[in-house]
Amino acid sequence: MSTEPHRPIDERDSACRPTLENAMRSTTDSSRTTIGAPHNHDASARTVIIPRGCNGPPDSAQGGWMAGLIAERVGLAATVTLRSMPPLETPLSVESGCDVVRVRHGQAVVGEGRPQSLAAAAPRTVSWDEALEGRAAYLTQIAPTHPFRTCFGCGPDRSPDNALRIFAGPVPRRDLVAAPWEVTDVLDEGHVSIPLVWAAMDCPTASAFALSDQPEPVGVVLLANLALDIKALPSFGDHCVIMAWPLGRAGRKWSSGGALLSPDGTVLATAEALWIEPRSR
Repeated sequence: MSTEPHRPIDERDSACRPTLENAMRSTTDSSRTTIGAPHNHDASARTVIIPRGCNGPPDSAQGGWMAGLIAERVGLAATVTLRSMPPLETPLSVESGCDVVRVRHGQAVVGEGRPQSLAAAAPRTVSWDEALEGRAAYLTQIAPTHPFRTCFGCGPDRSPDNALRIFAGPVPRRDLVAAPWEVTDVLDEGHVSIPLVWAAMDCPTASAFALSDQPEPVGVVLLANLALDIKALPSFGDHCVIMAWPLGRAGRKWSSGGALLSPDGTVLATAEALWIEPRSR
């Protein structure tokens, strides 16, 4: 476990701490393009390409990673709405201005982000041992019928060398799910990036709907909106805990909350997510 203290975001180098102002200035340079492996991504680039390994469904990006690429151009507290399935290995254009960052595939908006703070507090925190119980429950109750088994965030068929494998399952005697996250540099970025934290928080907020006393979605759910309020980033080697809980349902829309905890239980980030069941064909 790392003994390095958690770094408040405002102590990070500006190249690793993009803001909306930086992103707006960067749009004057059309030559800057992010291509290839995730560790090459540049928060001020006008074009991004999602590598195949950062998938959720087999042929589109993991929603949290896509949202995180948008959010790091907005600020530390942001909300990102995904408008269409983010394609892989495809140039996507980035537009910034008027407190909004948009990513397009051609003329179609893939996602857009805006500043937004989260006021909701997390429930009583979960210990590392409870998170291990949650992971064990995930592997027996959720993983066998996982619809996207190669998901970068939670796919049970992915290798720990190139994916997060965050398995959030029900915690006994708690109305929430939790997972351990030993923070490693799976994407060779060299630092814990904002998109990596967004990717880590994505899938647990969907697993929250698998609680035994909750009605479950019929079939798959897809991420429509994710908001994160990051107070500090973890360090590589940290044994963190991610917890998530259901907030409600309205028709095909399911909402949930989440939190990222440091090894000592400090809340590093909070999240709110909206997931949608696709219409039956």
